[in-house]
This record gives sequence, C-alpha cells and structure tokens, in this order.
Amino acid sequence: MKLNEISYVKHLAHLAHLLHVCLCTFLCLGFVFSQDYILMAHLSLCVLIPIHWLTNKGRCILTEWTQECQNRSLQQQNTTHTPFVKQLFLTVGYYLPIPQPSDNAIKALAFLVPILTGTISMIKLLY
Repeated sequence: MKLNEISYVKHLAHLAHLLHVCLCTFLCLGFVFSQDYILMAHLSLCVLIPIHWLTNKGRCILTEWTQECQNRSLQQQNTTHTPFVKQLFLTVGYYLPIPQPSDNAIKALAFLVPILTGTISMIKLLY
C-alpha cells in the first residue's frame, strides 16, 4: 500500500469512528428535542440499532469498518477487540470515579439505553 492510500484509509477509520460517536450521542440524547421529525428519527434509530446488533452477532458494522480500515485481521479483532460501547464507558470512567463495569453489564446497558430513550421519544410523539 502506498503512503497516500494508507493515509486515506486512516481517515476513513477516523470518519467511521466519528460517525459512531455521533450516532451514540444521538441515541442517548435524541429524546431531548421537541421537533417531531427528530423524535421520529430517534425512535427509528432506537428500534433499528438493537435489531442490527442482534442480527450481526452483537457487533456494530461501524466497529467492523473501523477495524477493517485499521488493517486488523479477524483474529486480532476477536482477541484484542474492545467493543465501542465499552470504550465509551472506560473513557467516562477515566473522568468519573466509577467502577469498571463487566462485559455483561455493558451489553445490558447497551440494549437498555435505546429502549428507555426510544420510549421517551415515543411518549413525546404521542402527547
């Protein structure tokens, strides 16, 4: 691979990571908006993301793209992979004195957040 190609692929990995952060932020905070079209988009995302996780063996396509762009082999991904959601919790834990959650707790929370925030968006849409 040429140097320009490597730089391009690195930028794609950063772009996929940035998109991941934006989607997670919207997933967690989308219910605070009052416009119906934003609430509908948030509710749709809250339904589609858990379905995507369930149909993709618990992995997000954005995580896979990021790692693919970083040129990791599938074996490396499975042995050294820290899920994106866990990375977020570890980052928050770095700034806040909270204990490190277990993988099962993170998985449960990753499914609980879309359910709770989606329910809030649905209630706001109905009333």
